Amino acid sequence: MSSPADHLPLPVPDHAINALLEALCLPQATSVSNPKTTAQYHSVYFLTLRPTERSRGYSELVLRVAGNHLPEIKTSNEMGVMTWLSENTRIPIPEVIAYDVSTKNPITHEYTLLSRVEGVTLSDIYDSLSDTQMNQIFDQLIDFLTQLQAHPWQGIGGLMLDDQGQVQLGPVVDETF
Repeated sequence: MSSPADHLPLPVPDHAINALLEALCLPQATSVSNPKTTAQYHSVYFLTLRPTERSRGYSELVLRVAGNHLPEIKTSNEMGVMTWLSENTRIPIPEVIAYDVSTKNPITHEYTLLSRVEGVTLSDIYDSLSDTQMNQIFDQLIDFLTQLQAHPWQGIGGLMLDDQGQVQLGPVVDETF
């Protein structure tokens, strides 16, 4: 049996990323970087845009390019979950700029294009945090879990958007289920 990493896309050339941005009426990226991340289902690219009227206030974006495992269902579920979170909680998440669950786009892969959230990765600073700072993080996590717990579910499955953009229960998202 193969691992999810075996299904990650080959590197996407800058010209294809810029063609995608153009198709979305965004300016071309002035910088495209592919950080060394260990991702199971996506390749990640950080995009820097020149601030123009076409950039719609975004200077940094994150392009998540999906692998070919779990086609359509995984990206649909991610968009359903992000929409549900933004509509039902105060949990901070990036803004969805665009997504496509098909491969009929300039990068020929499913993708999500998100605003880049400022800050540092917890794993980069974890060892230097004081007890007070750790308690503040725990308090945030408790708040997030409390918000999620306030919305019980009446079914089992992933989330997806219907044709009107409303969140609905979808199929289970699992490679082995």
